[in-house]
Amino acid sequence: MSLLPRVLAWPVVVIGAACVTRAGLVGGAPPELWSLAVAVAGALTVVALERILPYRRSWNRPRGDVGTDLLHLLLSVGVAGEIGRRLALASPVLAPAWPETWPWGARLVLALVLAELGSYALHRVEHRGGWLGRIHAVHHSAPRLHALNVVRNHPVDALLTSLATIGLPCALGADADTLTTLLVVSSVHAAFQHGNVDLALGPLNLLVSGPEVHRWHHHRQRAIADANYGQVLLIWDLLLGTRVVPAGEPPEDVGIEGDPVPAGWLAQVRWPFSARGGERPGSRPPPPPGR
Repeated sequence: MSLLPRVLAWPVVVIGAACVTRAGLVGGAPPELWSLAVAVAGALTVVALERILPYRRSWNRPRGDVGTDLLHLLLSVGVAGEIGRRLALASPVLAPAWPETWPWGARLVLALVLAELGSYALHRVEHRGGWLGRIHAVHHSAPRLHALNVVRNHPVDALLTSLATIGLPCALGADADTLTTLLVVSSVHAAFQHGNVDLALGPLNLLVSGPEVHRWHHHRQRAIADANYGQVLLIWDLLLGTRVVPAGEPPEDVGIEGDPVPAGWLAQVRWPFSARGGERPGSRPPPPPGR
């Protein structure tokens, strides 16, 4: 396969989704329906690319995980995530400082940077272990990486992530069109980030939290996985020293070392509340020999 599709797939689809969303909103399209249609079209494009440009063909084969992830799509992200989003949108503006006169693209970049700060903080805290660590472990229990894996989130995790992602832009008075476009970009990018697509982002990997970097975040060893917390951008990882990309290729076997997270959706929802211990499995590297 030519290098060109691997280079262009992400910018064409993600930036294209942002532009199509913006055009529809300017043209008077219903924001909820239009943004949903664009996000679904973007995600389905990633699913198609997984067949055309697979990174690992084995990740395209189901492992008894599709049913569970579909329930997460409908109930965890579809319900709990939507509740978090609506709570953030309904919250009062605490410090109205949004640059309404900025060009649309600049406002979108600002919203992305602010959204990344909130999601980065939550994500990093979740990786410290404890109850939130067990909540987040549901996401890391995925046995392979593909576009549907992005929705494998405990309902509490989905709700908190929605709040953290748009909470700060909302608090500063971000306009509705920018917030809508931000959510579409985040959704389509997330499908790429977890997708089984053989991208070649090159220098963009320095700032973009794409699959080439994010696959290390799903490494089975927590000593490696506890890094690269950005959702769309790696700007806060760069500034705070948590962008880590080891040499070589990430392993095919992803998940959590010694993973006790059950396979079914209901069992995964219940597990963080019934599991014992203060840290999620594999949250720390194994001790040195002799200790």
